[in-house]
Order: sequence, then structure tokens, then C-alpha cells
Amino acid sequence: MNNTFWKKKNKYGAKKCRCNQNHIHDSGFEANYCNELQLRVNAADIKDYETQKRFDLHGRDGKKVCSHYPDFLIEKFDGTKYVDECKSKGTVTSTWRLKKALFEHEYPEIQYNVIWMKKY
Repeated sequence: MNNTFWKKKNKYGAKKCRCNQNHIHDSGFEANYCNELQLRVNAADIKDYETQKRFDLHGRDGKKVCSHYPDFLIEKFDGTKYVDECKSKGTVTSTWRLKKALFEHEYPEIQYNVIWMKKY
């Protein structure tokens, strides 16, 4: 793995972290949530999950506009899928809002959940 990956600063000040499954995440909050998802897989609460799954987003003309990489794509045992995006107040941007809206329009069958980080 390229060592410069770890040196690149996150635009929101968070530090890259690894979860127990050795995935690289943009924050400790996201890594901890990944650990919780693995526990849910182990407990047979969910079937599986993917991190940073790429979804292409298209304009009215069908041309690709951009890609969106939600934090987690989760699959239930009945085959339905949903997205969980870990967010803090400081990471909500107009770009993310736009990508979320495009995602919800293009993938209406996939529920989009925002998991908010709470400061204690």
C-alpha cells in the first residue's frame, strides 16, 4: 500500500482509521460503525455489507455526471439493500446533499440512511 495514503490530511480534520476487519475508513466513527456491522453479520442480523461501494449518477440525458461512494451498502437476508452514511454536522456539504438527492432519485429501491455522530 502506498504510504502517502496515510499522510494525506482529511479535509474535515478526521484521521484515517482501520476497523477490526482491517478496512481503511475516513474516521474513527466510521471504523467503529464498521465494527458494529461486523457484529451484526456475526449475529445473523444482516447478511453482509460492503464499504465504499461505487454508484454512478447520471443526468437526464443518461450521461454519467459523477460517482457517489456511500460508507456502507448493507444487504439483508431477504435480498433488500440499504445504504448507511456516517456523518457529523461538519461533513454535510452542498456536494454531498446533491449526490444524496441524485442517488435517491436514481436508486429508489435502495434506502439511504444517515447515521449521525453524536458528541457526548
